[in-house]
Amino acid sequence: MNGESLALIASIFLLARVAYLVCYLANLATLRSLTWLVGFGSCICLIVMGAQRVV
Repeated sequence: MNGESLALIASIFLLARVAYLVCYLANLATLRSLTWLVGFGSCICLIVMGAQRVV
C-alpha cells in the first residue's frame, strides 16, 4: 500500500458521493444505487487498507 493508491481510492469515494448527489437530483434510482455501492466499496477498501497497515 502506498500513498498513491490511498489517494486514488479516496478520490473514487469523493467522485462517487458527487455522482450520487447528481443522480439523486436527476431522479436516476438505479444509477444512484450503483454510485452508492461504489462509494461504499471504496470506503470498505480504505478500512481494509488501514487495518492491513496496523497489523
